[in-house]
Amino acid sequence: MKLLFYLFIKPLSLLPLPILYIFSDGLYFVIHYVVGYRKKVVHTNLKNSFPAKSEAERQEIAKQFYKHFCDYIVECLRLVSISSDEFRKRVKIKNPELLKKYQAEGKDLAIISGHHGNWEYAVVGAAFQLEYLGVAIYKPLSNTFFEKIVKDYRSRFGLQLIKKGNFRKELKDYTQEQIALFFIADQCPSGRQKAHWMTFLNQETPVMMGAEIYSRRYDYVAVAMNTTKVKRGYYELSFALVEEQPKQSELGFITEQSARILEQHIRLQPAYWLWTHRRWKRKRITKEQK
Repeated sequence: MKLLFYLFIKPLSLLPLPILYIFSDGLYFVIHYVVGYRKKVVHTNLKNSFPAKSEAERQEIAKQFYKHFCDYIVECLRLVSISSDEFRKRVKIKNPELLKKYQAEGKDLAIISGHHGNWEYAVVGAAFQLEYLGVAIYKPLSNTFFEKIVKDYRSRFGLQLIKKGNFRKELKDYTQEQIALFFIADQCPSGRQKAHWMTFLNQETPVMMGAEIYSRRYDYVAVAMNTTKVKRGYYELSFALVEEQPKQSELGFITEQSARILEQHIRLQPAYWLWTHRRWKRKRITKEQK
């Protein structure tokens, strides 16, 4: 694994993105036309999410998705070595004034986003530019070497990473900081019973409640973060208030509202969501199954 990183990944990460996009174009041809990576999953997801669109329209979204997915791969590769100046140019924040308001009030944030655009650039870029201490909870990888590599490139510009289950223990280390706790909350939940069920992209969908749980527990202002792809390699982040007083909100409200905001953004740029994910593999437990 170390040999793979130092002989292949690290040298490639030093190349400028315009050159890496040549690799992306070749990778797109292989993944889309030769391998057909998860094509059935992608087309099923698109058909169920956009039944009113024609088959030709869904085919075009799928094609653009695979192109973007390959761009995402090389952009993350570049993140290993990208300079702070270049990175700042590629990720811009549209409305930082929303968060500055809560910073002035001394409030911490729970920032909720999804697998749209380049979510690695979004979280790392937001943590880099906001006047908050950016924190993200992560699940350790089985390979310790690659876990270190992933942690290193994600934390290069200030993002703090805390292992899942350790947040409460390590929170005491940040008592003097204002925290922005980041969540990518559109994965399929590991269990059906603890999820919030709602209609999302035309389908009954279980939604993870982790972001809401943390927001309510620590009284963090819940904020949704959308990532707009401006052009190849350039992204714009925008924030929308979900709930200022999470402890007083109805259970499920934060989860539902943040998912609605993400859904609306996906509809604006459908090709840039992670359609290869088996998002709807779980079904609601019926009364008869309980």
